[in-house]
Amino acid sequence: MSNNRPPPPTGSRSMGGGPKMRIRAFPTAMDEKYVEQTWGLLKKAIQEIQRKN
Repeated sequence: MSNNRPPPPTGSRSMGGGPKMRIRAFPTAMDEKYVEQTWGLLKKAIQEIQRKN
């Protein structure tokens, strides 16, 4: 699999010469069932918190 993104820009850094931090892209292939289950759990948790307030 090839990476078609351009290299990150280089420039002056404010905090010296440590190694540069690299942020990896979030994986885009996710199981739809897992996503729906997670959102359902989050929705239930929010509703429970709202009932207690």
